[in-house]
Amino acid sequence: MATVTLNARLDKIKALLRVARSKGVVPHNPAEHIIGLKESTRAKRVARRLPFEQADIQKIFSSDIYNDKQLRSSGQSAEATYWLPLIMYYTGARPEEIAGLAVSDVVCDEQFGWYFNITDRPEPDTDLFESSKELAEKQKGNSRFVKNVMSIRVVPVAPELIRLGFIRYIEFVRQDGNFMLFPELKKDWHGKFCGAFGKFFGRFKKDMLGISNPKKVLYSFRHTFKDFMVAVNLETKMIHRIMGHASGDGAITDGYGKQDIPLEFIVREFKKIKYFEIEAQPWTVGRGTIRTSKGKQLD
Repeated sequence: MATVTLNARLDKIKALLRVARSKGVVPHNPAEHIIGLKESTRAKRVARRLPFEQADIQKIFSSDIYNDKQLRSSGQSAEATYWLPLIMYYTGARPEEIAGLAVSDVVCDEQFGWYFNITDRPEPDTDLFESSKELAEKQKGNSRFVKNVMSIRVVPVAPELIRLGFIRYIEFVRQDGNFMLFPELKKDWHGKFCGAFGKFFGRFKKDMLGISNPKKVLYSFRHTFKDFMVAVNLETKMIHRIMGHASGDGAITDGYGKQDIPLEFIVREFKKIKYFEIEAQPWTVGRGTIRTSKGKQLD
């Protein structure tokens, strides 16, 4: 079994036991401090994903998804076609962290503005604190667990997202009574909300945009964002918290999750980040679907 696969399965076991511990089913999580296997430095160099360069970013965000045509994947991705790459670009979050957001995970703080609440969401029948039967019914089947305890965090909504119509989109989704922020996205057989979109994006960036480097993938937005934070000299611990990585301060400090750095500090540092300017047009409901240059529909 590949190292990355084994570690992913260990993470799932740890998440399961974390929920069991929170519900009082087991007295403690015996897997809490298991760190899995370490990949060799050589293997990491070979497999490392690359960030998008400025030219790549310009191609993506001036494409037919983001210009006046406002085209979408013909598959299940719908408006996630427009928003997933943008939110990743402006937050550095993992694809599944964004694809699995509920509407209620986008929060407005009276003092510090909008932010994403990236957190676990157990099934309602395992949540002892769920009081609304109507909400529980909407949530059913939409459970999700983030990668690890340090992935539970808050990330500010960049002003650029608001300028492009993100708050309008939230109201658009809320009007139909949807629980999920991207209601058309459904879990694949791996239990991932972002599976279908990840495949679509891979074909789109290669066939339509000519970005053929196999190390430039959907995850590359995350690497690009990290480079932005490094470029403005954000403190290492702040970078780790925004990215959802362990801080390096040890298991006790890291165990406090998002609470170890107050929201006001995260917002203050987040404002320092400088992005490549993009030509994306503000969001409107999709007006058509995307086809490759050969006429084969991307779905």
